Amino acid sequence: MSGKERIPGGAELVFVENTRTGTVHFHVEYPAYHPLARVAMSFAPFVERCGQITVPMSGARFDFTSRFADGRLCGRCYATLHPEDQARAFEHEQPEAA
Repeated sequence: MSGKERIPGGAELVFVENTRTGTVHFHVEYPAYHPLARVAMSFAPFVERCGQITVPMSGARFDFTSRFADGRLCGRCYATLHPEDQARAFEHEQPEAA
């Protein structure tokens, strides 16, 4: 047993890129009915799974992303996932080959 909790059904991983380093962090977005769901239109910063605090917005240090190379995924964020949820970290689009 890993001691890590499963991501609940209906929850999604949301990827956030550090535009300076290229590292991609993630947090869990819970469905509206879940007690940990964010309030709509909340402007509070996100705390990513590794503890990094982000305020994603276009043109800023952090921005939401859905397309990145697997090697850019934050290893500390990944390490927080239950073994049965780890594949979800790779359910994203890959960049086009150059």
